[in-house]
Amino acid sequence: MLAVRNFHIELGFDYPSSPTSLLVRVLRGIDRSPAMQRHRLPITAPLLRDICRHLATPRMRHNIDKAMLRAAFTTAFHSFFRCGELTSGLRKVDVSISADRTAMTVHLRSSKTDQSGEGHTIHIGPSTDSLICPVSAMVEYLRYQPTGDRLFTYHNGQPLTRDAVTAELRNLLPLCGISNPSEYASHSFRIGAATSAAMAGVSEHTIRTMGRWRSDVVHRYIKAAKSDILQVSAQLATVESHQW
Repeated sequence: MLAVRNFHIELGFDYPSSPTSLLVRVLRGIDRSPAMQRHRLPITAPLLRDICRHLATPRMRHNIDKAMLRAAFTTAFHSFFRCGELTSGLRKVDVSISADRTAMTVHLRSSKTDQSGEGHTIHIGPSTDSLICPVSAMVEYLRYQPTGDRLFTYHNGQPLTRDAVTAELRNLLPLCGISNPSEYASHSFRIGAATSAAMAGVSEHTIRTMGRWRSDVVHRYIKAAKSDILQVSAQLATVESHQW
């Protein structure tokens, strides 16, 4: 915006003290265009496994923080979360785990595609790989009884933010043999979940349902079975390579 203002002044044009809504919308549209967006690499199931393995090793980090990050990372991955959905409004009351730990539900109060504001309930099944299982990770984290209403918080009460997710991720990736951690960010979990699901043979429709992606009109009339959705976590664990 500052560059646009300076360019106007240099050419001798008047520049409004308050930019018009049209100009703001145009600039936002440009910022969202594919050409302006940075390419992010995926956090696939094998890479997530490596990340969680390093989180489990003794380090100069509080146990609550390690459990919180593992729960946040595995939930983001298996829920196909957008980062804003993970860090903006989730509360502890939004999570429910069945007594037999065969299912977990996360209620999103709002999301990018929820225009009506009704919220969305995500069903997550357990993984066959205990290290990256979102259900067991959440159970372990909640045992620490984190303070406050927010779901993901550090031991000092500070909430997990979008920037913190990216920073934590980039600190851990070099330990996993990744030489270009700057190519990964919070959105890498969502990209990696879709990538791993496709590699594991999950149907395109189920992937769309899990990721809450808009599709053709015909897909509005097709419902993915809850039993299929609960199997996705187990299927994601079958992917064997994280090379990209």
